[in-house]
Amino acid sequence: MKPNVLIVDDDDVNNFLCRRIISATNFSDNVTTFINADMALDYLESNASEISVLPDIIFLDINMPVKNGWDFLEEYKSVKPRLKKPIKIYMLSSSVYPDDIAKANNYEDVTSYISKPLSESILSNIEI
Repeated sequence: MKPNVLIVDDDDVNNFLCRRIISATNFSDNVTTFINADMALDYLESNASEISVLPDIIFLDINMPVKNGWDFLEEYKSVKPRLKKPIKIYMLSSSVYPDDIAKANNYEDVTSYISKPLSESILSNIEI
């Protein structure tokens, strides 16, 4: 079964490239993108009981204006109990700072930290 994917990144070019690689590798047929964390959190809350709509995987950028990836993760903690299925969150960032990687690994909701760009080899290592 192919996963539903949610991409949260303020960079439209990155979102386009992620969609292309996900499509080209046949990883998923259902990719939703949001350019800010608030929109993504609203989407999750609005669809909390819709198992077929909720993502299986979230690719989350760290550096976004207004509300960054860390802010998203903090608010996600209060949304998560209402979600009717588990979601794997992958930090997808251009940041290579060891502090960011360590911080991401301290969040129990973060499955893994991935350096941009998303690639076929990265997708092939993701367990669904």
